[in-house]
Amino acid sequence: MKIRLESEGHSLHLRLPNGVIVNKLTSNLLFRRLEKWGICIPKEQRKILMKAVRSSKSQLKGWKLLEAESADGDLVEITL
Repeated sequence: MKIRLESEGHSLHLRLPNGVIVNKLTSNLLFRRLEKWGICIPKEQRKILMKAVRSSKSQLKGWKLLEAESADGDLVEITL
């Protein structure tokens, strides 16, 4: 995953391995947060969902998750 931030002559480029973002710990945190919001997903379906996300990483390589620019000219991009 690539994260790019630019603001008033400063820029920051970060590269994070997808394994850091999509792993058992972060998925458990996500599903707990969803349960607090009233969205319950059974454990069997959680496993299926996470397998699908992991397998689709190579197919979606280079896909932009977020691209935003403010009125000030600040830029944020997140790509897989």
